Amino acid sequence: MSRKHDTKTAAKRAQRAVLLRLYGPWCWICREKGVRGGLARIDTTLTWPHPMAFTRDHVIPRSEGGANAVSNLRPAHSCCNAARGGHDVDTPWRTRKQN
Repeated sequence: MSRKHDTKTAAKRAQRAVLLRLYGPWCWICREKGVRGGLARIDTTLTWPHPMAFTRDHVIPRSEGGANAVSNLRPAHSCCNAARGGHDVDTPWRTRKQN
């Protein structure tokens, strides 16, 4: 592993810790959409590629010039982040099946 990769990984871990401290283990997309059944909570023990794993979601998508700054990031499930893509969180883009 290169030194650059080690630094990048450490920075992402630190950013994840800050996001969890600021917002808790809650998917901001599920919360905004009012999903029922406790889906909003992120299980921080899960890792990618699990669909319910923690990811950093950009409030203003990178495709629209959003920064990687903590002020533009929120915790999200991997599946919610992928489904949202570059859409605004208020756009009706999501169709997750409810049990």
